[in-house]
Amino acid sequence: MKRVFLSIALVLPLLLACNKDNGGTDLGAGSSIQKGENFDVAKTYSYVAPENGNQQGGQSQGQNEEQNFITRTCVSTTSDGSFVAWDEDVATKAVGDVIKKYNFRYGTYVVKVNETEEKTVKTLELTVQGEEKPFGALVIESPKEESAQAPSTVSFVPANEQGELPADEQGNIDTTGGVESEIESSAEDSDNPNEAQTNGTWVVQETIAIVRGANFSKPGLDVHAFASWAYETLGIINANDVKEVEGYKVSNLMITDSMLTLCFDNGKFFSSNVDLKNVQSFKIEDFFEKNSKVGEYINGTGKIEFSGDLCVLTIDGAIKGTKATIALTLKRK
Repeated sequence: MKRVFLSIALVLPLLLACNKDNGGTDLGAGSSIQKGENFDVAKTYSYVAPENGNQQGGQSQGQNEEQNFITRTCVSTTSDGSFVAWDEDVATKAVGDVIKKYNFRYGTYVVKVNETEEKTVKTLELTVQGEEKPFGALVIESPKEESAQAPSTVSFVPANEQGELPADEQGNIDTTGGVESEIESSAEDSDNPNEAQTNGTWVVQETIAIVRGANFSKPGLDVHAFASWAYETLGIINANDVKEVEGYKVSNLMITDSMLTLCFDNGKFFSSNVDLKNVQSFKIEDFFEKNSKVGEYINGTGKIEFSGDLCVLTIDGAIKGTKATIALTLKRK
């Protein structure tokens, strides 16, 4: 009990500071967090696999006319070797109109570099969590400065049924059967602490919340424990609400240039679009399920600050309509 009150006393001032207008303050001041070694490939990529490229008939919600859509896969990588991937159906008659999003997975990647006189080839071999072999690779080819000016190209090379990536005699990935890919977004500003220091894989050291003047503090992030407290201490939710988030304990949290993803021990996900270029605030809302039970606890406006080797994510949101402020102290995994 003493540890809990001490924790609140130490972190609460920082939590409240996060809610003030930063007014251009250097959020990285005093931070010892370094950007990941793979910051240059920390991007969000997308591709359409051949079997998903056929246009299909479908209707977007709230529209009567038929639309054609394709299934696109997105891969968003962190600077320290993790990634989150998802599939989405994108309408081809209304550019950028995403009809649905589904099938999240996450894992790790390794970077292999091959240099020639003309170009640099970086290969990101992607392996889904719980699988022993890669499901594919992203191959980025960039011309050398002295070569003729040409843009970098990205392709996705799927692994075969045995989980093997096609390679030439030198062991380099053979992109002959690859799929042309695009870079959707990128963590470009290495001087922006939000983009550079935050991008990576984190573990939640502690969850601290203030709801109706009551304080909650526990190691890690266990949504079920938080819900139980909200039910037993405040009575703002019911017993069924508590039961619905049983097992939702965070194993790690990933922050890429465009996504914030909570990975739970039960294999479930919570992902939100984030804009880390905005140092003031960004929205945290469920990316996958509009009626997510976890989304009833993790929602609102997020802000980030740094303290030593910790990153503090503060969320101003609500639980069942009751205002709540939650702070997650994060440490690099």
